[in-house]
Amino acid sequence: MDNKESNEIKKEVALYIVQNYEGVKKIQFGELSENKMTGSWTLSAKLNKNNIITFTFQETSNIKKNMISVYYDPDSFKLRNKVNKHNGIDNIDIQFEGGFK
Repeated sequence: MDNKESNEIKKEVALYIVQNYEGVKKIQFGELSENKMTGSWTLSAKLNKNNIITFTFQETSNIKKNMISVYYDPDSFKLRNKVNKHNGIDNIDIQFEGGFK
């Protein structure tokens, strides 16, 4: 998968994040990785400074439709689910490359 395709997937995941969680100002993505045995894909992101979330999806097209799981540690993840959905990612600082620690 090339960077352009990977970034498009990350944009789709970023939109999902801002539509579903309150207070997101910054998203730092890790690497998009494929599990060759299952064919599923995994993508982790750090939201703001310390909220880590991991997504697993079956296919890279239509992320919402193909999402298998969303995981975060409830003890350290401090963002709340949204009641009213935000529709865009224009005001979010998104870092596609470089990962996070």
